Amino acid sequence: YDLKTKERKRLSDNQFPVRTYSVSKDGKWVVSTHHRSPHYPVDGKPKPWYFLWNLEDGSKEQILEGYQTPGSFLFDEDGQGFFLSAVRSSDPEWQGAGVRLLYYYDLEKQAEEQIDLDWEWGLAGSYQRFGHGLLLSLANGPENKMALLARDKDGWNRQWVKAGSMTDRIAIMAVSEAVS
Repeated sequence: YDLKTKERKRLSDNQFPVRTYSVSKDGKWVVSTHHRSPHYPVDGKPKPWYFLWNLEDGSKEQILEGYQTPGSFLFDEDGQGFFLSAVRSSDPEWQGAGVRLLYYYDLEKQAEEQIDLDWEWGLAGSYQRFGHGLLLSLANGPENKMALLARDKDGWNRQWVKAGSMTDRIAIMAVSEAVS
């Protein structure tokens, strides 16, 4: 919907409902999840489709085939790619319990890479963009561990977030850009 002209234009050509989506800051890219059955939440069949849309040229590409429950799509600050999480389990056909891992999808390479969290339990849940990095919650039994993740020339680096006696009892709700 164009706020100035008050016109609307359909961007997708999908025959299945869009369940989730994320838009890059520059408005060029969208990654979307399409559920193909109303009973998917009950039996996990058929698995959703995931698409990467280029809104400038109207093209789309199916992505993330073979991943177990990918989601939590979040474009990076520069619009060069997006983060996602997906589960790895011993029974991927039935999408059972497993470890939630973090990935980065590079738009130029049209490929994803797993980010080494250096943490065997994986993600606890949410993560948010924090400057050019991520603030994330790592699984740690009944508690979580908060960490900052940033990329430099040597790869991804993790720093623990310390909050005194509350360090392992923090949950990420949202992170806002600083306003000056």
